[in-house]
Amino acid sequence: MSRRSFEAPAEEHPFHVGDGSVDLVLERLLGPGGGLVTAAAVVPAAARCERTCGESEPGDGGGRLTAFHRAIVPRRGHGAIAAGPYDRVVTGRQEVLLVAATPTELGGRPGLACGIGPVEAAVAVAASLSVARPPAVVHVGIAGGRGLPIGTVVVGERSRYVDLAAAIPVVACVDPDGALAAAVAAAVPGARRLPIATTAAVGTCGTVADAPPVEAMEGFAVLRACALAGVPAVELRVISNEIGEVDRSQWDVPGALARLDDALALALPAVERAVGAARRR
Repeated sequence: MSRRSFEAPAEEHPFHVGDGSVDLVLERLLGPGGGLVTAAAVVPAAARCERTCGESEPGDGGGRLTAFHRAIVPRRGHGAIAAGPYDRVVTGRQEVLLVAATPTELGGRPGLACGIGPVEAAVAVAASLSVARPPAVVHVGIAGGRGLPIGTVVVGERSRYVDLAAAIPVVACVDPDGALAAAVAAAVPGARRLPIATTAAVGTCGTVADAPPVEAMEGFAVLRACALAGVPAVELRVISNEIGEVDRSQWDVPGALARLDDALALALPAVERAVGAARRR
């Protein structure tokens, strides 16, 4: 792996908050054809905000951005999926990072498209949090379920990495932030609190003893990266298919995505309120 430019002097890419600029560096971490890229530029925050948000904060000398960057995204061929800024993911003044495997699952909202699978997700989220730490992360997407109606909204009560088979003790489970999980579950009618499995091979949870009833590919990676960075996080999923169902005509991805969009419209303001309450304590 090429390390060129990765260890540039700190003064070349400072991260300033509240002084009218957010200095970030466009930096390719891996060589051509693969890896990750960070997208950013050294620009005045007010100009950056005007281009992307169409607004700036009043009375702050031209643009206050608490945590604003175009996050690290997985490369696809010679291009990159534009994740966009995460400032103002929800209305108001809290800055929450919305993370999904794909831009489609973000539903047009600003956030981080971390890539598919636990490795891509862990690397992208960890790298993003090394640039700027939001007060909370909301990880969203569709998932498989066992015995759950398609369209069921699930708030993770624990994320379990089921691919591990180590002979020594390892971290294989991570819990969401309790306050965020409670807030999201209360905000979305019919949402269920269930453990969620993370696996790189979908459809295999039926062969794992005591596997959780919900199966996805990134949750443990995202929540583990957040836990190591000290950032509270929660996982929100909508069931699109029965685990192990190979006939994709029986899946309802469009319906699950529509349900996810509806759930996010309720969940994100609840997360914003929870973040605000935590800051006031």
